[in-house]
Amino acid sequence: MSGAGAGTLRIAVVGGGPAGSFFALFALKYARLAGREVAITIYEGKDFRQFGQPGCNMCAGIIPASVLARFDELDLKLRPELILSRVNTYSLHTSAGTLHASQPDPAAHIISVYRGAGPRYGHPPDLVSFDQMVIEEAVARGARLRRSLVQEIRRGESGGTSPQRTSATPIEVTSGGESEPYDLVVLATGVNGHLPALRGFGYRPPPTSPMCQTELYLGSDEVQRRLGASVHIFLPPDEVATYGILIPKGPFVAVSLLHARSQMRSLRQFLAQDEVTAVLGTQVRQVCGCLPRISVGLARSFVDDGLVAVGDASATRLYKNGIGSALATAERAAWTAMHRGCTRRDFLASYVPLCHTIDSDNWIGRLLFLEVPVLKRVGAMPRAHHRLATGNGRQREVSELHTRILWGMFTGAYSYRDLLRMATSPNLVLQLALAVGGSILQKDTS
Repeated sequence: MSGAGAGTLRIAVVGGGPAGSFFALFALKYARLAGREVAITIYEGKDFRQFGQPGCNMCAGIIPASVLARFDELDLKLRPELILSRVNTYSLHTSAGTLHASQPDPAAHIISVYRGAGPRYGHPPDLVSFDQMVIEEAVARGARLRRSLVQEIRRGESGGTSPQRTSATPIEVTSGGESEPYDLVVLATGVNGHLPALRGFGYRPPPTSPMCQTELYLGSDEVQRRLGASVHIFLPPDEVATYGILIPKGPFVAVSLLHARSQMRSLRQFLAQDEVTAVLGTQVRQVCGCLPRISVGLARSFVDDGLVAVGDASATRLYKNGIGSALATAERAAWTAMHRGCTRRDFLASYVPLCHTIDSDNWIGRLLFLEVPVLKRVGAMPRAHHRLATGNGRQREVSELHTRILWGMFTGAYSYRDLLRMATSPNLVLQLALAVGGSILQKDTS
């Protein structure tokens, strides 16, 4: 199926990260089931087998169990050595103490992986790249890999004679000074990758927000002793960042700051916070650092005749579970291309509604994340949450629901719409109001 013939649908996937590789895997699967001929070329300039920046995809590498379960649709199995840590607790550090949210059910665990081959220094010899594993699977099943960047994507001047062509003219993809015609181009460049020049298309990338990331080397025993199987979340001052996260990854700890105000200076300020050093200690070795951007909205004109964007380049879940969004958008776009066609009308009918659903869910997420500044500024709120988290007896049901909400907010295991429904449970709202009132009274009388 990898060779192009007269009736072959030719597809260029621009970007070999999870979104691009997932698209290739799904397209190959659907083409095989439908008895269609398809030739897929993945363009990717990075080699995910390389350590450090050359192979890095600038991502925290957290994957919920709900996403891992969907890998079965692709007969995709994670090699054990790829999993660096299994996370079963999220710990939120507040002014009133630490809130611990354990996984609410056995199928809600989280794993951490490296998207590239990991930092250049201190890495174990058997470290495996998640992105490399997925792209290797796509190649093994029939995709062609070109290790080069695409400079330009342009509409051709004639339609040719392919009976399966679904756009009026072929799309010319130029890479390394050579051009090839395709019936469909899949943009899977994310928001930190190289975006080619687009001639004849109105695509505009999604809006983004800044982040700051680094990897700290502590050694496996020290990481286990200090973090265990828990991701730690902190609420630093607003002039530093919105929040910061520590993620255990074998011998490393990944650090991510959302909305880092002054880039690497914010990182130094964050690592110097007393509550952070209480977890990490002061003897940590920073082995890399980057300043990625994350998508916080919907791209514009992300479908056209012969063009579709997937993953971060189109729509992704706000702040959490980017790999899950990559999988969902890639699957729907591939299904549309194989079963409906590759025109703008086809994608508008079958693919765009999914992206709009993700975007509308993110608006609910923005509403829920408004509690972060409240937790920072209103001391009664974190104290009230602690009361709910430690409820027993008649409040046990509210306490369990509270834990499920925290787990979903931290991990992306549930949609924001579902989390809002949980958060507006009358009993939970009542108990939270009583807890806030009790915290205020206790503060006033102390």
